[in-house]
Amino acid sequence: MLYNAFLSYSHAADSDLAEALRTGLQGYAKPWYRLRAVRIFRDKATLSATPKLWSSIQLAIQESEYFIVLASSNGAQSVY
Repeated sequence: MLYNAFLSYSHAADSDLAEALRTGLQGYAKPWYRLRAVRIFRDKATLSATPKLWSSIQLAIQESEYFIVLASSNGAQSVY
C-alpha cells in the first residue's frame, strides 16, 4: 500500500481539523529516525491541480489501507 490512510473531509468545514489529524497521526509513536510514523493522503498536502486529478484521487483511495471520513453537516450537503 502506498498510503496507510486516505483522509476525506469538507474543505470548507474541516480543513484545519484534517490537517491537525494528519499531523497527529504522522507523529504518533514515530521512531526518532523516521520522518513520519504513517503516510496519510490529504489532497491539499499531496495533490497538485492537474488534468489527471480525479484518477490520482482514485489511485490514492485504492492504494490506502484505511479510509478516514470527517463527517460534518456542511460536508453532508456537498455535491461531492
